[in-house]
Amino acid sequence: MFMKLLAVVLISMLFLYSGFHKIFNFTETVSGFHDKINHGIFSNILTFNASQGLIIAAILILMIAPILMTIGIYLNNNLLLRIGTWLLIGFVIVATIIYHPITDGSQTNDMLKNLAIIGGLVMISIQASEID
Repeated sequence: MFMKLLAVVLISMLFLYSGFHKIFNFTETVSGFHDKINHGIFSNILTFNASQGLIIAAILILMIAPILMTIGIYLNNNLLLRIGTWLLIGFVIVATIIYHPITDGSQTNDMLKNLAIIGGLVMISIQASEID
């Protein structure tokens, strides 16, 4: 039981930190996200001028950061554990596609780390009834 709870706490710390980091480094986060949208795998699909792209990136970061922190707190307190883990799985999948595409060989290690995080979240979701 202790190890399962420890797993939840350790995973939730990652998302709490990520949410706070996005808020406290807002300009850097928005700029990086904007660059990924304009120059990453979505550059041929999404076309924004510079100001539109920055506004969209800022709005998305302002939405994502509190959600990450809230779900991290929920996981830490065993609230909505199964739903929270699946929301985070969705987030990690999207983040992996945007930031660590399989087509970029230099991103393979980070992509594999994200897959490991997804695996940990799946295990927490499966064990959610035993953790409560």
